[in-house]
Amino acid sequence: MNDENLKLLIAQQVVILKRLEKLEDKINGRFRSASVQSYVDELRREAEKIITQIRNW
Repeated sequence: MNDENLKLLIAQQVVILKRLEKLEDKINGRFRSASVQSYVDELRREAEKIITQIRNW
């Protein structure tokens, strides 16, 4: 995976994180049920899974 693809993957995950935050805001009314770091950690794990899958193609 080249640097450009990695940057694209990270950018897509940032969009997902922002969407999750908006959804939680609508549901919980400004209450975040998890810390930002929890989201970041989960997104990083998912990115690593995707990168592994791409490398195995």
